[in-house]
Amino acid sequence: MASDSPLASVPVRIVLVDDHEMVIEGLKAMLAAFTDRVEVVGQAIGAERALSVVDDLDPDIVLSDVRMQGSSGLDLCQTLREKQPDRKVVMLSVYDDEQYLFQALRVGASGYLLKSISSDELVRQLEFVHRGVTARWRRRSSFTTGSLRRILSGGMPCCRARTNSTAPPSG
Repeated sequence: MASDSPLASVPVRIVLVDDHEMVIEGLKAMLAAFTDRVEVVGQAIGAERALSVVDDLDPDIVLSDVRMQGSSGLDLCQTLREKQPDRKVVMLSVYDDEQYLFQALRVGASGYLLKSISSDELVRQLEFVHRGVTARWRRRSSFTTGSLRRILSGGMPCCRARTNSTAPPSG
């Protein structure tokens, strides 16, 4: 797919983070067909390891699972954004859950994508994030950018109580 964007000529450099090596290998296999658009420059098993990998490789985007053993992807995102406020982190999850989405955006995630996403759509969303657009691909997506901004600014009552928490929702 041709594009007039100068970003299209340089692949988006990403680091993959998950607590399951099989998931990382599956993502690498999915993205292998798109090497002209995305380049997997590194990977990390778990959030703790991801901190040093991201520091060493300085990717354009960190693609991280939301729930991992030990430290969560939400905690990782918050830590990476505290260290480097313009760091782009996209959360990848099996959970089509509004609470995870809100928490991800609160800690500074640049997007929230479901693991059921197609490889072509994943690459497209990563390119959007690289250009500064928030990625959000959900089966039941009904949120507009305006409603997300109101929610995150506290203008809607649904999630005010969790503002300082990155713990996953219970249940």
